[in-house]
Amino acid sequence: MVKAMHDAGIEVILDVVYNHTREGNQYGPNINYKGTDNKGAYLLKPGQPDQYVDHTGCGDTVNTNDPAMMKLILDSLHYWVEEMHVDGFRFDLASIFKYDTDGTVKDKTPIIQAIENDPVLSKVKLVAEPWSIDQYDEGHFSDKAWSEWRGKFRDTVRKFAKGDTGQLAQLADYIAGSPDQFDQSKGRFPVNPITVHDGFTLNDLVTYMQKHNEANGQNNTDGSNDNYNWNAGVEGHVDQAKGLSDAQKAQITQLRTQLMKSMRVIQMMSQGTPILLWGDELRRTADGNNNSWVQEKANEMPWDKLAANQDMVRFTQMLNQLHTANAVGRRGAASIVWHGTEPNKPDFSEGARLIAWEYRPTKPGEKALYTVSNSFWEPLQVKLPDGIWRQLVNDSLPAGQDIVSPDKAIVLGPTITVQPRSSMVLMQDPAAGAEKGGQTTGAETKVVQPSAAQTTGARS
Repeated sequence: MVKAMHDAGIEVILDVVYNHTREGNQYGPNINYKGTDNKGAYLLKPGQPDQYVDHTGCGDTVNTNDPAMMKLILDSLHYWVEEMHVDGFRFDLASIFKYDTDGTVKDKTPIIQAIENDPVLSKVKLVAEPWSIDQYDEGHFSDKAWSEWRGKFRDTVRKFAKGDTGQLAQLADYIAGSPDQFDQSKGRFPVNPITVHDGFTLNDLVTYMQKHNEANGQNNTDGSNDNYNWNAGVEGHVDQAKGLSDAQKAQITQLRTQLMKSMRVIQMMSQGTPILLWGDELRRTADGNNNSWVQEKANEMPWDKLAANQDMVRFTQMLNQLHTANAVGRRGAASIVWHGTEPNKPDFSEGARLIAWEYRPTKPGEKALYTVSNSFWEPLQVKLPDGIWRQLVNDSLPAGQDIVSPDKAIVLGPTITVQPRSSMVLMQDPAAGAEKGGQTTGAETKVVQPSAAQTTGARS
């Protein structure tokens, strides 16, 4: 499989779980490590060697800095790189590595140092899920070239998209890649998810207000209760809703589609590496189950939905191409100019629901890109920065018009209407003389950092 992926130009990053085992706590089964070296394999409660420390939520915590367990983990990593030729790893609950053998938290434990100094492992991609039940190391898991899985990006984008207020200052920091936490000059950028293997699919995120995990047999007590989701007015699949006209069902379906696309636009136009959950482009559903690992059917790729969801597939593909062709995720926070309903006047106040940012060219061949997202339930009028701007993305438009290639992009401005709960992306037309020497013309602009831009003003 890895060879086939490499032949297709695709790297393989393996999700590895070294933080717990299925042997669980003192009531769990005795399969391997409990009988081999219980004291060395797990963190145990001081003075209570029959009780397990649980920093994982799974009953036990692997003693990853015990010499034998550390060697086992390092040998496993070497095997996957040297024998199976994977390109890197995503470490589940990576902050468990920071618990030393005595149970105390340290920044540079032996296993972290060993991975960072290893001549093989230090050269592959290392992605940390930088937390455990008791720690949250996002932005400072390590000073080395680890990437970090960003749960707060996911949550903030979700809150903004469903219309929560008070999100814009934080969202702006995440869009910029949090340069105060990630040293972009050293190539440190976060990994930005909206949906992952844990939790709702993208389709279910806009289809359900509540989790529906009854099929898991735990009385719907499992899975997260903090999903920041919104069902657009009707719980569940719209074709099963009662008392709605066909026109109402179509309206809800369109709104849900627009919400999914809008979140994806913010993700793809942010600094960092976007991660997409498989099947979201096909509107895969787990019927509201946000802990569906035990449900086989919910975890099958829904190829039968391909024909019916060509709209979402096309939008996802073309947005990926836009992101890649313009190196969006590595432009750096220094290239960003923040805007609001007026150029250079961002509004990050409590009630604001519109965010707009422009990537200015910093290298030859780069084009200026302008993104605006409106989470308000009414349209807003927005004045564009100086220059000639062509519309690449407007997710409020019908399929086929919602995203287009640059050669088919129409000129808009100087004022545009941003529809409710929608996002737009525009590209400056260099042929119109709007760019000179890598800089746009017009009024003098200033890079405004989100933390310093708590401006007040209109609700937008």
